Amino acid sequence: MAINTLYAAEKWDKIYQAFEKINFTAYDYESVKLSLLDYLKFYYPENFNDYIESSAFVALVETFAYIAEQMAYRV
Repeated sequence: MAINTLYAAEKWDKIYQAFEKINFTAYDYESVKLSLLDYLKFYYPENFNDYIESSAFVALVETFAYIAEQMAYRV
C-alpha cells in the first residue's frame, strides 16, 4: 500500500532537472531578471512569448528580481 502525500506534486528528480538551468549565484537585479526570463523562454516557449517591457508578466518578473536582490543584500 503506497502512501500518497498531498504536498508532493512531483518526484524530486523532475524538480531538480527543472532547476538545473537557473543561476542561483545571481544576486544582482539584472542577473536574476535575465535568469528568470531565460528559464521561461526555455521551458515555456509556447505558453509565454510576450517579452516586451510593458508586459504585466515582465513587470512581475522585475518585481521578483528586485525583491531577490534586496533579500540577497540583506542576507
